[in-house]
Amino acid sequence: MCGFLMVVAIRRAFAIPGIWFVTGGLSCCFAGKETAISTSDPVVYDVRMTTTLKIPGATKVERLEVKHALPDRRTWSLFTGGAGATDIQFSSGGRMESVADGKAHHIRWETRDRLRSGEVHRFLSQFQIRSVQRVLLPGRAGNSWEEIGAIPATFKLSSEGGRDTTHPTLKKRAELIRKGASPYDAIIEFSKWIENYMQDDASVNFTTSNVKAIMIQQAGHSGHRAKLFSELCGVVGIPVRTIWGFNLQEEDGRDSLHRIRADYTNSYTWVEVYLPEAGWVEVDPGGEGNPFSIPPNFIRNNSEFPNYSILVRANGKERQPEWVTREKGGFSSDFSVEHIVEFRATAE
Repeated sequence: MCGFLMVVAIRRAFAIPGIWFVTGGLSCCFAGKETAISTSDPVVYDVRMTTTLKIPGATKVERLEVKHALPDRRTWSLFTGGAGATDIQFSSGGRMESVADGKAHHIRWETRDRLRSGEVHRFLSQFQIRSVQRVLLPGRAGNSWEEIGAIPATFKLSSEGGRDTTHPTLKKRAELIRKGASPYDAIIEFSKWIENYMQDDASVNFTTSNVKAIMIQQAGHSGHRAKLFSELCGVVGIPVRTIWGFNLQEEDGRDSLHRIRADYTNSYTWVEVYLPEAGWVEVDPGGEGNPFSIPPNFIRNNSEFPNYSILVRANGKERQPEWVTREKGGFSSDFSVEHIVEFRATAE
């Protein structure tokens, strides 16, 4: 049975002319059984995503596919069925889809028309989502390495943190922290170490999978921090998996990150760790304060890809747009890609 019933009025903060409209029902949340996560400070967000691209010259484009990720349904979403959002709207030509397990949803457009050089294409979607502040209760974390060791090896190997890292510095650091800490405290110490070790810099030109470059440069964005955290967890056997989603900070989406790369807008990467008594729990590695404390503006999206994706068939090959480093810093795309995430927030 539900702990309470709350009805959220559907508001349309944005208008998309000629849209398709899909709406989900509203219901109560928070099952009556005890939970390991404490929640507070609910906020309702109206979110709009706009992807714009331009067909480049000297490129024969035969097909264009664009996807917008939708939020996962969480206990606190208040929405029943499908994605964790309601008032879902999108520009013409799109359709709502789910992956095989039915847990991840997105809007997908595909076109083979107007793909001549210089043609501009724009794809819009919007939805409403309820989110909360959430934090793991320390007493529900599970407090022994024996419990971690009892997690089946097959389960660990299916996660990103189930494999031992080969980087000597990370291996030594993880083993040192493990000696004097419980799993709960080790996760906190991993996060503190990353915060002190790395400088926040979204302009770095190496991928999140390049651990060697991250360690040498000691810099990167949230995706790089999540990678180091996963490596540390791998040493001590804590299962971990990456989360892609929103960090809704700038209402118009055009902040300093957008100037570095035109699709770095209100987006973020963090992780979930598996603790035997609590299950999968969100962690913000390298963030300030308690890494188990996740603010409402962190909204987990589709686990299949980051907030959006573009796939083109160009000159006979399937590929994604390419991003290259600009001479004066930052990045630019061969398809002039821009992805903007805008929002309006209303506290309940």
